[in-house]
Amino acid sequence: MPVWAAVLLPIVTGLIGVFGGLYGTWLGVAQSAAQERRRVLGEAAGEFSKRIGGAANAVEYAVVAGLPSGAPVNEAENLVGETANVVAPVELLFEDATGEAARAARRELQAAIAALRASELAAARSAYERAEARRAEFNRQARDEMWRGGRDSGRRMPRARN
Repeated sequence: MPVWAAVLLPIVTGLIGVFGGLYGTWLGVAQSAAQERRRVLGEAAGEFSKRIGGAANAVEYAVVAGLPSGAPVNEAENLVGETANVVAPVELLFEDATGEAARAARRELQAAIAALRASELAAARSAYERAEARRAEFNRQARDEMWRGGRDSGRRMPRARN
């Protein structure tokens, strides 16, 4: 073996080891960041789903019972109002379409309550059904973003809304 090969071989082998180690570290950091992102998204989506689900159940009870006023409608209105605090993190963390689905579900529940207060039971039922469709849409989109990465999974900062 020539002298230059005896010198070059350990150097090349060492460089391969160093770059391999760096690549492995980079992969570990990337995986850790993806897991943390999924955790944060899961917490925001879970809290929203829990709150909007409770509010939807209360609205459904008032709609099915045909109650235009009273304790069930007041309770439903309070629960829908409380969801405002959990819509903001969803809008901040998720893609625009997912945030819009969350906002729309809340808006439709508010419309159902307004229709109940106006004694328009058919309109209340229709708004409730639209809210359920938007809630299902939110769940689908949130799951997609959390587990499959979504369309824009590498985004670090949300786009500004004007």
